[in-house]
Amino acid sequence: MLPMLSSDAAKLFAAQRITIDYLHIDGDHSRDGMLADFRDYAPLVSSEGVITFHDLAMPSIGAALATIAAEYPEWEHVGFAEIGAGTGVLRRRQRGPVQRRTQNKEGFVDAGRCVTLQTAPVRDAIVESQERARYERWHYLASPAYQLRYRLAATEIDTSGATIVEIGGFPNSVVGVIAQALRVHAIEPYAPDAYRAKTEADARAKGIDWLYHPVALSALSLRPADLGAYNLLALGFDLTAGEDSVEGLASALHNFARLLAAAKRAVVEIPGYRPSEAAWEAVAAALEPKIVFDVTMDLRRDPVASVYFVRDERALRRMIVIDGTACADVDAASVQAALHATAVVLIGAKQAQAAPVDPDYAIGTVITFNTVGNSDLFVRSGWRGAEARFRWSTGEEARLSLRLAEDDLGQASMFIARVTIEPFVVPVIHPSQRIQIAVNGQALAEHTVTERTTLTVPVSRASLLSQPVAQFSFMQPDYRRPFDILPGNKDKAQLAFRFFDFVLLPVTPGNER
Repeated sequence: MLPMLSSDAAKLFAAQRITIDYLHIDGDHSRDGMLADFRDYAPLVSSEGVITFHDLAMPSIGAALATIAAEYPEWEHVGFAEIGAGTGVLRRRQRGPVQRRTQNKEGFVDAGRCVTLQTAPVRDAIVESQERARYERWHYLASPAYQLRYRLAATEIDTSGATIVEIGGFPNSVVGVIAQALRVHAIEPYAPDAYRAKTEADARAKGIDWLYHPVALSALSLRPADLGAYNLLALGFDLTAGEDSVEGLASALHNFARLLAAAKRAVVEIPGYRPSEAAWEAVAAALEPKIVFDVTMDLRRDPVASVYFVRDERALRRMIVIDGTACADVDAASVQAALHATAVVLIGAKQAQAAPVDPDYAIGTVITFNTVGNSDLFVRSGWRGAEARFRWSTGEEARLSLRLAEDDLGQASMFIARVTIEPFVVPVIHPSQRIQIAVNGQALAEHTVTERTTLTVPVSRASLLSQPVAQFSFMQPDYRRPFDILPGNKDKAQLAFRFFDFVLLPVTPGNER
């Protein structure tokens, strides 16, 4: 086991002249991620070696395979749609019949080749790779689409001679887009040394005094009184990322509230991530900010979504411009109590999410989505809280996780998933919604729904058991915000369907439909 980035492992294999007879690719499922793995590892595969890969049914994998066929004609492939969510096999085209080798080590003609890694270089490579991996997940933020957020923010806070306090930022910095401000306080606990060196150099070249505070917001000793007049910038607002205790998160919320309350002008950007939204709601309720405008950018259709596989809530960016707050006393007991209560809820949710939370599902159990139902056990991303009779699914995708034991499935080879739903619709304006249902990445059905209905969807035993926990996905491309289509409605949730119940049953005579 090599706990490192696959690209770094490929370099390690190449440096030690390791060749591969069998390679299985099942990593980044974006088109570019699959292509990168193939390009890194194909040169390491022996002349008669094979490559297999999962999830051929996913459009991104199919697109990657089409590119490989076009750009690497020396490789041929065959697909097996019935294995899992589709399994593909790649190998180099052979000029003649391939002789079967004897099934023992002595029979291999290349038995003398290097097949083990040298220990010392491996240890060093793992350390270096893990350091890089800390920042790999944020690389999409350096793309042009995400840098646009900084240019928009600069129009509000880059004023003549201004001081700017920037919370977070890596891998970007406001230094790159400002032209009038003279001082920047950067509060960034996670950035590598290379980021600091580059930002310092950029600031020096522009005559900006850049002051770096490499600490979490919860540990910040800097106080508004120390700063004079300043503008505040917090893009990608997420105070929960580095905090694992109630006290730490409460301190971070309080320090952020202090900075916001004293700022002349502020730009806060909240990703479509529930902990960030909840933290902001608590701060906003306490401070009553004077909002100049509040807009949401949807970057899920930008090319970066394919390159970095960020079509989820990370690509929804709500930008709020604030011109002062109504709260005069951030240190009041009532404010501190409200922020502490929010910290309790968020840390509790974070700890629950980190724990094993996939309970067993018994065939025939009805999942009910109301407030007294059992849906909390099985819902994952893409849901609002349960209501009296139902639960809303939200955004492009909602997921259910069902842990199934093969012994509990009986002898049935086919099952039906039965789900009762009702779409969020508005006559004439938005009369229907589509829903696409899949299990473990394998498409099952697609329907256009105009009213409350019960859908019955066939699903095979093999599909259910292709992963340790069956993942039911409900793709909802037509979700809408009531705020956008109903005059006077302030609900900005991305509503798709009301879910009432879901059950998985074996196919028996009479229940096929």
